Amino acid sequence: MNIETKVLYINKYNNFRDLLNKETIQKVLPNMTNIENGVEIYHKYYTSEDENKYNVLAIGLETIKTHDLTLDDIYYNYISNGEKVYELRINDDKRKNMKESDYVNFYNRMNKDDKIIKTKIIQRKEYKSFLEAITDIGYKQLMPQTNSIDEAVNIYEKIDNGNYFKEAQLKGVVVFKIELSTL
Repeated sequence: MNIETKVLYINKYNNFRDLLNKETIQKVLPNMTNIENGVEIYHKYYTSEDENKYNVLAIGLETIKTHDLTLDDIYYNYISNGEKVYELRINDDKRKNMKESDYVNFYNRMNKDDKIIKTKIIQRKEYKSFLEAITDIGYKQLMPQTNSIDEAVNIYEKIDNGNYFKEAQLKGVVVFKIELSTL
């Protein structure tokens, strides 16, 4: 998992007092309740003269978690062209850390030269088995090349010589609904 930040806004203020009043001290300095104490803290690092000369900026940030996953060529292409918007995985520790609004970079396992597909998780749902997940979401949504629920379940159960199925029985599975992202 990678953690990045995204700048949401930049606001310019004449001084720290204005910044702490408008942005709210709770948001800017969460453990501080008194604006005067907050101004004192800033003045330890940025003099009153600099404050008056240059003003101050409030920069709003969003923390972005990005996870990396690989796909076989066929599923990489389905996600790339928008035909596949759900991804089913074993609900192991890595997937348990993947939450709605996190981002996923998909890489083509077969062709390392393909571009990264950037997506955003817009829904996360846990299931006890492949059958339960595929029945709920729909086999065409998860595996567009299949013609039945049984065929889709069978493909998942044969991954890694049946070890994927055994792991799913122990940990359950998770389905992520994703959308392509420009981030």
